[in-house]
Amino acid sequence: MGIAYVFGMVAPLCVLALVWDRKDWSNSRLLTARTVALWPGGRRLPLSSLLSGGLMLGMGIVTMIIAVRGIGMAPDGWQVRVTAWLNHAAVVIQQSVGFVPGWLSALVVFAALATLVWKALRARRPQAGHTASATEPDTSEQVSAGATTPACHDNAKELQ
Repeated sequence: MGIAYVFGMVAPLCVLALVWDRKDWSNSRLLTARTVALWPGGRRLPLSSLLSGGLMLGMGIVTMIIAVRGIGMAPDGWQVRVTAWLNHAAVVIQQSVGFVPGWLSALVVFAALATLVWKALRARRPQAGHTASATEPDTSEQVSAGATTPACHDNAKELQ
């Protein structure tokens, strides 16, 4: 049961990470275009980092306030109605899929996890037509000039 719970919490994050990488959202103008100075003449941060840090700080403060105040949920009102509705929906779902054996549920969870891991590993592999990066030596000039070995192997010859 613990594995299914953790999987339910982490699987959406894995899917989001796969979509994030595929769409290359980390290089979008929305996230990287604007920077904000922390203080005049000081370090500059991307606006998105500053906003997410502020959100995390705000959530931490609200959590501490709720912890100090005591009761976390009102004894009446809309929160109780929503909680009752969610509990009812959970019972209905549990009764409708109660015939499924536990081992089959575990198999489905592990199969989904294996699929996510496989997709993540496949996404990390370099594409077949990838271009040379700035750190890789450019051997096209050496080959056109008639060199038999790339420049990265010249150092090995000097060491011998």
